[in-house]
Amino acid sequence: FRCCICLGRVSHAQMCTSCSKMCCMTCIHQWLEQRSSCPHCRAPLTLDQLVSCRFVQELTEELDKLRKKTKTPDNELCSSHQAPLYYFCSTCHTSICSDCAMFGENHRGHKFEHLAAVYDRHVEMVKVEASALRRRLKDLMALKKKIDSNVDAIKKAKEERGNELALAFEQMQQRLEIAQRGKVGSLQVRQDMLSGEIAALEGMLNELHGHLDSTPKAEFIARCAELTKVLQELHRQPPSQYFQRVDTSFASELVPAYDAASFALTDFTPRRAAGAVVYSNLFESCGIGWRLKVYTNGNGAARGNYLSVFLEMTKGRPGLARYDYRVEMHSKRQQQQTGSVQCVFREFSSDFEVGECWGYNRFYRLEHLARDGFLDMDGIVLKFYVRASNYAQQARDLQLQVNMLETERARDSVIIAKLRRQIEDMEVRDTSRYGMMTDKDAGGDKIRYTPRREGYESRDRVGPTRPSPNRDIPPPSLPSATSIVPSVASSSSSSSPSSAHSASIDIPTRHYQPTPIRPSADP
Repeated sequence: FRCCICLGRVSHAQMCTSCSKMCCMTCIHQWLEQRSSCPHCRAPLTLDQLVSCRFVQELTEELDKLRKKTKTPDNELCSSHQAPLYYFCSTCHTSICSDCAMFGENHRGHKFEHLAAVYDRHVEMVKVEASALRRRLKDLMALKKKIDSNVDAIKKAKEERGNELALAFEQMQQRLEIAQRGKVGSLQVRQDMLSGEIAALEGMLNELHGHLDSTPKAEFIARCAELTKVLQELHRQPPSQYFQRVDTSFASELVPAYDAASFALTDFTPRRAAGAVVYSNLFESCGIGWRLKVYTNGNGAARGNYLSVFLEMTKGRPGLARYDYRVEMHSKRQQQQTGSVQCVFREFSSDFEVGECWGYNRFYRLEHLARDGFLDMDGIVLKFYVRASNYAQQARDLQLQVNMLETERARDSVIIAKLRRQIEDMEVRDTSRYGMMTDKDAGGDKIRYTPRREGYESRDRVGPTRPSPNRDIPPPSLPSATSIVPSVASSSSSSSPSSAHSASIDIPTRHYQPTPIRPSADP
């Protein structure tokens, strides 16, 4: 039995004689203090006309015994009246009981709705957001499947290419593994992001379902705005950003042959006494400039005990690039005595950039050079080899050389065009000194040049106008050729104790030599 005023359980039921509706004794007394009519049928009603229904109390107690297992939780009762929360105040955005709605001064004149209707509306809003999340989850799982397929394709392509390169150099195989890790790594990051978000979304959906099933209505309504905002933020970002297809191909590379050059270091003893640093002539391989840098008395901790030899890159492309290099020192005495060549060599691979040196502080002991026949006639012979680590890098070096030559050709074309314009200007100035008329009597295109000033002899000639006599035409000023690549500091591998030993970067400059202009012979 429910009260027609508070819609709650009837307490000490009082019945209207006109409509037989029952109300709580407290509710109807408060109602009749303000009005003198029935709250349901609006018929005139006073306190003495009410009929007490004691049987309702007994029935209610029996029903309470049956419903004791489904007792309303305390968090769904009004804190002021301990009555169930059946209404939602749209003005205050809070859940209230019937007493607060009917008699509370704090909610007088406010707009009320049934709590169940408000709850259903909020549940529908959350379900809409949850459906969007389900679609997002489906899209993310599809993207994850694509990434898995892409990773499998990359691994399969790597295995196929690896079978072809099984007999290649070990360093080649390492670069292949590095390439695979680079390709799969970028996908692995996105895959981990997708896995993390999928797990988070699944957990959030489970938590959301738990809230819908267990959270009290009033508390859920209070947190609904926050939950909706979080859910909207989650599916606002498009899922396509997680997948970018990675190329599955791997280039087949083989190591090119060495390019070699020799360096004969003479006057070794006085150079060693002076602690000189000697450089070899510039050697160019595939557009990359190299030279040897020799510390005759050693470098750094090896000073005074060892010969130090370094390889320096003087010209190249910007950034680091790996090159294989080998330095040999030959013994002439052994070759003369036995006919075989005895040499000491060091071989390694390093990452070079322009101006950087890599080599060996302790290449050979100075005191053993003469004993082992490497020092002959106060000189030693060094031979150095260098190569790109693969053909792909060699092609890049050659492309750099082609670009540099094209730049020089374009610059030369500009210079040639300027010189041609100067020649044309001189011809125009020379023709302005002569009169010009057509000799029709000659029956041809013969041109007669008549001097406008006295003292010049008239002469006939066929063809272009006569140029001026030899003139010292200075070549146009050319900007000094700059390096195609920025200069960088020398590597710490060839650290020098003083600035006098620091590596200098030689930038080749192209000098233009103009061809003298010769006058045409008189006819």
